[in-house]
Amino acid sequence: MNADAKKLLRYMEGADKQFIIPVYQRNYDWTIENCGQLFNDIVSIAKEEYNNHFLGALVSIYHDDGIGQDYLIIDGQQRITTISLLLLAIYNLVKNQNLETKFNPEQILESFLINKYTKSKRMRLKPINEDNSAFIKLFNNEESEFIQESNITSNYLFFLERIKKEEVTLDELYTAIGKLEIVDIKLQSSDDPQLIFESLNSTGLSLQQSDLVRNFILMNEEPKVQEKYYEDYWFKIEKNTGNHISDFIRDYITFKERNAPKTNRTYIAFKKFVSLKEQDYSKENLLKELLKFSKYYKTIINEDGPNDEISKELSNINKLEIKVCYPFLLEVFDDHANSIINDDELLEILKIIESYSFRRSICNESTASLNKLFMTLGRDLKKNEDYTQNYLDILKYVLSNKKSKQRFPNDEEFSEKLPTVDIYAMKKKLIYLLHTLENYDNKEYVDVEKLLAKNMLTIEHIMPRTLTKRWRIALGRDYGEIHEKYVDTIGNLTLTAYNSEMSNKSFKDKKTMKNGFNSSKLSINAGISTFKNWNSQSIEERALNITKKALNIWSYPTTNYIPKIELKNMYYLSDDYEFTGNKIRSFTYNGKKYEVDSWIEFYQRIIEIIYLEKTSEFESLLYDTDNNGKKRNGKILSKQSNTYTRHFKLSDNIYVNKNLSVDSIISNIKQLFRKCNINLNSITLYLRDLNDN
Repeated sequence: MNADAKKLLRYMEGADKQFIIPVYQRNYDWTIENCGQLFNDIVSIAKEEYNNHFLGALVSIYHDDGIGQDYLIIDGQQRITTISLLLLAIYNLVKNQNLETKFNPEQILESFLINKYTKSKRMRLKPINEDNSAFIKLFNNEESEFIQESNITSNYLFFLERIKKEEVTLDELYTAIGKLEIVDIKLQSSDDPQLIFESLNSTGLSLQQSDLVRNFILMNEEPKVQEKYYEDYWFKIEKNTGNHISDFIRDYITFKERNAPKTNRTYIAFKKFVSLKEQDYSKENLLKELLKFSKYYKTIINEDGPNDEISKELSNINKLEIKVCYPFLLEVFDDHANSIINDDELLEILKIIESYSFRRSICNESTASLNKLFMTLGRDLKKNEDYTQNYLDILKYVLSNKKSKQRFPNDEEFSEKLPTVDIYAMKKKLIYLLHTLENYDNKEYVDVEKLLAKNMLTIEHIMPRTLTKRWRIALGRDYGEIHEKYVDTIGNLTLTAYNSEMSNKSFKDKKTMKNGFNSSKLSINAGISTFKNWNSQSIEERALNITKKALNIWSYPTTNYIPKIELKNMYYLSDDYEFTGNKIRSFTYNGKKYEVDSWIEFYQRIIEIIYLEKTSEFESLLYDTDNNGKKRNGKILSKQSNTYTRHFKLSDNIYVNKNLSVDSIISNIKQLFRKCNINLNSITLYLRDLNDN
């Protein structure tokens, strides 16, 4: 690596130079605000007569192809592109208006913007595809042809307007640009551009996780291969996933690894995944798979399924804001594409996810545990060898047998919670609920969500939030208690287009007034007019009727499926399960099965396997200390044979503690797996039946 401080214009000038923004770089995304700050700095240089102004580093890979000198810009594309736009704005303004300047405008064009005698590389700066099209249009200087939606165009036009304000003269402006300095960092063939890029972007520069992934995939390839991979795959992946590409990559990794990385560590998890799968994936095969799954992702986020019913269910899932199910949906849509499940089964699976999620939200169950459930749900389903024949029934069986934090609320629990929960405080869930109730078994579709957004419908409290004297009399002496208990529950909530007219009117007036409940065409209001009075009994009765309907809409899964293997005896190391009190029968690691008679035998076998596989990482654990110099793994292994009352010898000078409880064995193995970067899902434990001797 060579680093040299120099003036920016000196860096840009020279015969046959071309500055290429590689396809793996992000689009030009400087805003007018960024450009305004740069222009202000340049004006300050001119007015204060500073000698220089540091603009930062430009990192490039130099390549001479015999036609000219190519500089692949690894870091600094935003700055060099912006300065090129400013220089082009100065040139075009001087030429168009025939302005007098001390500098020769043709010198700007030929020294910094074009290569006059090289047709194949005429433009000195070559942005990535879409930016390049906008950049070329600026040279033609026909504003009607400009690509207006591009940052390239908007920033160029901004510079034109700022220059016309004549805050400084054109000569002063050009002289000030000449005082801009950069550090020119040229990478050698022995340098790893990816490592340097990561180092530069660990200092706080704003890059998305997807930017890092794209660079990781494309950066070290030859330019022609980069172009092919970008055009054939990455560009399409970006189009499919839109602004959600980082989320897509995280969901893809979560599905593949059955483990969800932290959002800001998606790139790290992706690199680790690729390094472990290098034998299975070439770069192109990896991109092919990412492209395939990006199409499923597009279907999910755009709610554009193979038929209208599936699209509607995707819409419902998105209304419930349960994006944690996306990793599982990627797997389900892949199974659908591979004809493991058909359209009807796919629809039913989506309905089950919708019911599961909505019931849990009504029963006030935490969404935190859903992350782990959905990332391993496909694995739990496919524990069964007959899953291709019984996919839907196995899913029902798995979900209906979840316990504790991951349980599927049954009819009794759901029926108890729905009438009493403060649904008004769950505004998005309430809108979804009212929309679904209104359109259930209704031939005339009503887009409740859209009408509410346009204020053409509003949510109405039948018993108003503020009680009038007439309402207090109607409710009786316990009006305060009744109001507090029922006012924001589903039995007291409905829809109307005449909320302001109804206001705090009495129940009788709300029924009989013009456009009141008696004449409402909304199906959700159909039963209200049958009540003579509106009180606690009326609200409870209406809530009960709504709940009966809700049990049909958000149904509990039932199945007669009996697994061929007892699922309760098969666990992954990542499962949140209490193994104490159980006996182990066998385990599999990376697909290979091992029979064992005890937890201690299992512990010794798996540690011996990991030691052979990850010797250097394992041995480094002996020297891993905390800030106080205390060994982090002292309760697991030692270099001395007399450290533990019971141990086994792993190798010369490595002794492993085996005076452990079952809980400690599981905890130690998890700790060792994490230290050695081994996925917890790579090991499966098979337990004995309690009556199995």
